[in-house]
Amino acid sequence: MTLFPAMLDLQDRLCLVVGGGTVACRKLQSLLAAGARVRLVAPDCRRPPVQGEFEWLRRCWRPEDLSPDVLLVVVATDNPQVNREIAETARRMNILVNAAAVGTRGNLQFPAVRRRGRLTLAVGTEGGSPALAGLVADLALQRFGPEWEFVAELVAALRRSALTAASGREYNQSFLRLLLDGGLAEMVARGRWNDVDQLLQTVCGGNCSLAALGLERPDGNP
Repeated sequence: MTLFPAMLDLQDRLCLVVGGGTVACRKLQSLLAAGARVRLVAPDCRRPPVQGEFEWLRRCWRPEDLSPDVLLVVVATDNPQVNREIAETARRMNILVNAAAVGTRGNLQFPAVRRRGRLTLAVGTEGGSPALAGLVADLALQRFGPEWEFVAELVAALRRSALTAASGREYNQSFLRLLLDGGLAEMVARGRWNDVDQLLQTVCGGNCSLAALGLERPDGNP
C-alpha cells in the first residue's frame, strides 16, 4: 500500500492520545506544537516533560472517548487488544488513526520531521522503519543548513509580492531555479547581502531587493 503524504492543519482541532508511555507523550508533544487541542486518556503517564496545556482523563479508554469532534486518535497503549479495538472503532467512525504498535492497523503515519523555520523536511518509510526515517531526516537537515530558514522566508516574500503568480507553476519553478543556481543559499550563508540584492534584481528585474520585499537581514543590519 502506498500512502498519500499530506500536511494537516490541526489548529484548535481535537486530537485524542490513548496511552501514557514515552511514545504516546512524544506524539502528544508534536500535536501540541501543531496547535491541536489534545486530550490524553491514560490511568497514569510515565512521561517526559511536556510543554503546553492538555486535558488528561486519568482512566482507561472508553468507546465514548471517540466523539464526533475528534479529528484523529493516537493509539499507544501497552495492550495489543485494546490498541486494535480503539483503531477499529475509530476507522469505522472515519477518524484518522495513528497506531504506534506493530500489528495495529491505522490509516495515518507520522513521518520523521525536521524544521528550518517554515521549511519542513518530512521523511517516511511506509511504516517499515521509523528509525531509518529519523536518520535520513537528520541527513537532510545537514544538507539544508540554517541559511535555508531565511531562503524560505525570502521565497515566500517573493510569492506574496505576486512576482510569479501570473505565469503558473512551470514559470515559478524555473524562476526559483535561477535563484538557487545563482548561489542564493550560499550568499545567505556567507552574509553576502549585496550579492543577494543583485541576484534578485537580475532574476526578478526592477528594484527587487530584500528591503523592497520587507525582509530584515538575519544580522540585523539594514
